[in-house]
Amino acid sequence: MPTGAAHATVTLHYRPRDNRRRDADNLLATAKACFDGLIDHGLVTDDTPDLMTKAMPVIHPAVRGAAGELWLEITTTEGAQA
Repeated sequence: MPTGAAHATVTLHYRPRDNRRRDADNLLATAKACFDGLIDHGLVTDDTPDLMTKAMPVIHPAVRGAAGELWLEITTTEGAQA
């Protein structure tokens, strides 16, 4: 995982184990903890909009017989931060 990026775009993805209806905004508390952890790691210096774009969480359809999954998609722009 890189550190010191100029900017990061982060999206939380969730694939539940079943296809019950879910609201993506219910995942925002989990996403916030992930964003804060990325700051603690040093990906960028803060999670303000000029340094981190936070996309709305994405809920994927369940895969029959598979366990639920949760992952982050992170895109960074390298370079010194202003």
